Amino acid sequence: MSRNLYYEDEMMERSFNFAMIRNILQYAKKYKKTYALVMGFLVLTSVLSMLPAYLNMQIINRVLPKDGELLPNFKISAVIIISIWSTVIIGQVVATYINNRVTLRLGNSIVCELRKDMFDKLMQLSFDYYDSRPSGKILVRITTYCDEITQIFVDHLTNIIMNLFNMIFTLVFVCFTEIRLMGWVMLVELPMLVIVYILIRNLQRCARITRNKNSNRTAFVAEDINGIDVIHAFNREDLNGDIIYNLTDQCTKAFMMETHFREAIFPMSHGIIRICCMIVIYVASFLMIQSDPTTLNLGVIVSVTTYMQTFAEAVFNLCQRFQNITTLTTNLERIFELMYEEPAIQDKADAKELPQITGAVRYEDVTFSYLEGEPVLEHVNLDVKPGEMIALVGPTGAGKTTMVSLLSRFYDCQGGHIYVDGHDIKEVTLESLRRQVATMMQDTFLFSREIIENIRFSKPEATDEECMEAAKKVYAHDFIMQMPKGYHTVLTKQGSELSGGQRQLISFARMILADPKVIILDEATSNIDSDTEAQIQEMMHTVLKGRTSFVIAHRLSTIQKADRILFIDEKGIVEAGSHEELMEKKGRYYQLVQKQNG
Repeated sequence: MSRNLYYEDEMMERSFNFAMIRNILQYAKKYKKTYALVMGFLVLTSVLSMLPAYLNMQIINRVLPKDGELLPNFKISAVIIISIWSTVIIGQVVATYINNRVTLRLGNSIVCELRKDMFDKLMQLSFDYYDSRPSGKILVRITTYCDEITQIFVDHLTNIIMNLFNMIFTLVFVCFTEIRLMGWVMLVELPMLVIVYILIRNLQRCARITRNKNSNRTAFVAEDINGIDVIHAFNREDLNGDIIYNLTDQCTKAFMMETHFREAIFPMSHGIIRICCMIVIYVASFLMIQSDPTTLNLGVIVSVTTYMQTFAEAVFNLCQRFQNITTLTTNLERIFELMYEEPAIQDKADAKELPQITGAVRYEDVTFSYLEGEPVLEHVNLDVKPGEMIALVGPTGAGKTTMVSLLSRFYDCQGGHIYVDGHDIKEVTLESLRRQVATMMQDTFLFSREIIENIRFSKPEATDEECMEAAKKVYAHDFIMQMPKGYHTVLTKQGSELSGGQRQLISFARMILADPKVIILDEATSNIDSDTEAQIQEMMHTVLKGRTSFVIAHRLSTIQKADRILFIDEKGIVEAGSHEELMEKKGRYYQLVQKQNG
């Protein structure tokens, strides 16, 4: 499991492919009837946009004087043509308004579903996914990248379809009006499309680099916001400012390289547009001079020229849309990298619900490593009876937290098995396992909401009275009632207005409310002051009674009453026994106690 840092570009496991477009379009499938309506309006809008050029030709041929003389019934012709033209303009306005309104609603609905699926995927992914990359690089996927994808459904997709219709209908009208000009137009347009395709391929490569650099910068900023206290404490403001300047400079350079290819598309397409119009006028004039003038009149030339401008404008708009979509394909790569990610920890196809347990736990020849070839635990065996309190002590990095994390399946062991009441934890569902095996970490996390809602987090259906009772059991009730609004006080910034011990007590109450049969406390009492320690020990004796518990503690006074104390080191259990038994052995645990007592 390699770690990606804020200054490292993420390597793409899957580059953009049309399967991603197909998958993103699946979100539009449920709205296919509405999109059929949109397509109808697009066709209508495209056809209506073709009529003005045809009407121009009719005005020139039927209304304007020829050889200085007005044509018969020119007034009637003028009224009819102008009426039709006015109707066309009104139809275009109405169709465009309805189309834009519908596509905006559809686009935002589709992206809302995409964002929900991304969030659901993040909730399914295991700890190793979050361990391997900065949170900022994850956050930017579900926020910025997802927001930008909205433009595909709201703007780009409908515009591409409409401009394709414009190109098709333009060529049809040109063929209908004067087919001899068609070949010359295509001779110029086809090479332009090849050149634009080459530019788009280079643009996609540069856009991917730009996204990487922006992601790096976002990851650094997110990390600094979370660690702002540490930055101020060690006077890192100027140094971190230099780092963000360097990251921003990398973003700018990548963006300018992307701009180099992106902006090359526009002048090229504009130039080709002018060349096309020039060729049409030249060829048309040549045909008029060399052949019978009656076969190619001024109205035809004006009409065909207008159609070619429309065609060229459609090509130009397509280039612009494809350029934008090319940039967004890098967003799709990042989004679907997340969506294709398989959780390292997931239920088997035939996983069963874990029935009500008594709390018997057995580790059988368990081996685990975070990095291949560097085992943290090797061949660990342990039998725990229901209701037994097991304390884990040992040097930092010995594997204490790893050992209990395997029980909750935050990670899966590579060798051996772990059983709860005789059930292999890999054979039962994660939800049923974690419902009965609860973990409280040293770094408690409180949400920005009312205290009572933080307690209720583990059991959403719990009543206020149940939440308060849980708080009373862990001696949190008194200090909560002293808060401005008691249990309804809203916490901010992970409960920064509370002391470390108070945050842990609220977290304790949250865990007790869930009523688990197995409790894991990972340094959960590390921030409790000495005055509260006696109360906590009494509380633990009461709350943990009848439950199997695993307690990791550096403060040895809190675990002396444990049924067994395990000294973890050298990739396994090196000593095991009660406090008295281990003190009599005068081994590693005895040395640790003596060192802590001074």
